[in-house]
Amino acid sequence: MMFFIKNKYFQNLGLIIFFIGMECFRAPDILKYGRFWEDESALFQYAWTHSFIETVCYVYGGYLNLAANISIWAAKTLVPLEYAPYVTTGTGLLFFILPLFLLLTAQDKWLQQFRTRLFATLLILLVPEHMELSLESLHIQFWLIFSTLIIILLESTPYQRYLKDGILLLCALSSMIAILLIPILGIRYLMDRNRFRLEQLCLLMIGGFIQFFICYNPYQARSFHFSFVDYLTVFFTRNFISPFIGVNIYSFAYLESIYNLRENSLIPIIPCIGAILFFIFMIYCIYKYPKIRIDIGILLLALIEMQFISIYGAIGPVNWFYHLSWNQRYVFLTQIIIVLILLYLSANLPIKGQYFCYVVILWISCVGVFNFYEIKQTAPFALTWKQQVTLWRSNPNVSFVAWPGHNVWMFKLVKKLQYNSK
Repeated sequence: MMFFIKNKYFQNLGLIIFFIGMECFRAPDILKYGRFWEDESALFQYAWTHSFIETVCYVYGGYLNLAANISIWAAKTLVPLEYAPYVTTGTGLLFFILPLFLLLTAQDKWLQQFRTRLFATLLILLVPEHMELSLESLHIQFWLIFSTLIIILLESTPYQRYLKDGILLLCALSSMIAILLIPILGIRYLMDRNRFRLEQLCLLMIGGFIQFFICYNPYQARSFHFSFVDYLTVFFTRNFISPFIGVNIYSFAYLESIYNLRENSLIPIIPCIGAILFFIFMIYCIYKYPKIRIDIGILLLALIEMQFISIYGAIGPVNWFYHLSWNQRYVFLTQIIIVLILLYLSANLPIKGQYFCYVVILWISCVGVFNFYEIKQTAPFALTWKQQVTLWRSNPNVSFVAWPGHNVWMFKLVKKLQYNSK
């Protein structure tokens, strides 16, 4: 028994099973009912009457999302219609565990202690807001971005070489945001100066070139808005209020007050000061501890970039950020980096600094348990996906309902015209 407890392989296996089990237990209706999530239904509707090449190369939302397109094609082609949503759910689950897998199996010295790997599991599971990102294929690009950041942070060696190369290329072909990581990876290459890092940089640049110059089309629904006040205010409210205070009446009330201030073009003083103090603290850590200077500097640069693009490229007005649980896919980008920073500091600071990080990790993990089940994914309708398919087979004019419902996310499929070519 002690062999299994102390063996790293079994430790990692247990952490991954726990990770998957908790996420599925949080939203059992997804497995019970089957679902397509929001725009995932639009992709499936398009794939239903188009060929493999047309589906895989489909540009939606202004950019190519190759990972989602392949998942949707597989859902249409490889299984009966009754089981199509479970393919995209399974794909989403696979990419959901990918960042954690990279951390748990890494050979870097700071990730060898079980305590650090346990903290990684708890932080990724409980802290970032990811309800609308998990168990579906449309937003697996964000888990690919997370994985890319981890690859940049980890040492570049032949270990998992082709897996990491594939992740980087797929990330660039599935998200415009990956282009912002090219200069960060370039800086990392200049620091490491080895052929494996150069190989990673070239693949990310090739994918980014295809994405930007061949696939990208401006999408007018995006805000393309930037304000330094909103930058600081959104950064503080969404990265610290929910993780440290929790999703409750007090945090909702506070964000509502921030929303009212911004609606009247007033400056929220406390969030702005709080965000500035955080960046000052990070700069102090870079100055004070030379051994972690490069890694923390890279993560800080990524954090600054992700905060900018999450606001600038968001769909909808910037004030949507001042509603808890809204715009999760955008705030996720900064929350995952803060998680990485905290995890890295907990393993690499001097002992007093590590103890301080332990306290923070335990606190936000406890708060995260309440947050985790405060906002749940429940079926917005009474019929399961299989029951909807049964109705559709008897009446092709019936509309399918995608989550989260509200008579908005509905779509139809043309009967007997499905394109079957592989």
